[in-house]
Amino acid sequence: MKYNVWYMTPDFFPFGIMGKLPYTSERLSETHTFVKEVEAEHLDDVFLAMQGEQWSPNGEARSLLEGKGLQHTSMTVGDAIVTDNKELWVVSSRGFQQLVVGDRFLA
Repeated sequence: MKYNVWYMTPDFFPFGIMGKLPYTSERLSETHTFVKEVEAEHLDDVFLAMQGEQWSPNGEARSLLEGKGLQHTSMTVGDAIVTDNKELWVVSSRGFQQLVVGDRFLA
């Protein structure tokens, strides 16, 4: 299965890392930036694949991330994953939390 990985923007990072969710699933691009597509079996596999030591052990991702205005290499709490089925999942302190299209959350 293919997954699209979205990292929090620097402006949203202090809120997302503390568990705040995007405003709505349709407005993900206001709080997150698309990083890359990952092929994996499960969400946990995506999270592991997006740790810096896995996908950028020698700083390979630095120019990609800087070009997107991002400041963190490893996936963390608050970052998002969109599945092939258009499901949106946000990394939480206890796994992943699904956001449903149209749901509203406080940011």
